Amino acid sequence: MEYHDAFEPYVVVRSDTEWRFDERLLERMADKAIYCRTLHANGFVLRVLPDAFVIHLPHAVSQGVRQQQVVRGYGSCASVISDESKRELRRRHPDVKF
Repeated sequence: MEYHDAFEPYVVVRSDTEWRFDERLLERMADKAIYCRTLHANGFVLRVLPDAFVIHLPHAVSQGVRQQQVVRGYGSCASVISDESKRELRRRHPDVKF
């Protein structure tokens, strides 16, 4: 499996799954991509549904995007958190290819 963090995957998992979304990750900083890596590392098999579509409807700008626009250093901080999360995942799962 080859990962590209620039893509924003949408996944459906049972709500009682052991692997929760890492809430340290900030919006728009590979949060969903890292969650998919976490699921993959823990044995989930990820598949693309062939005839299913997700439509992204226009919506108001989120608080995370607003903060990126007005808080100096927000993007840099978010990148550091994202990179650290990936390093932690690689340390915990050294045999898994990402």
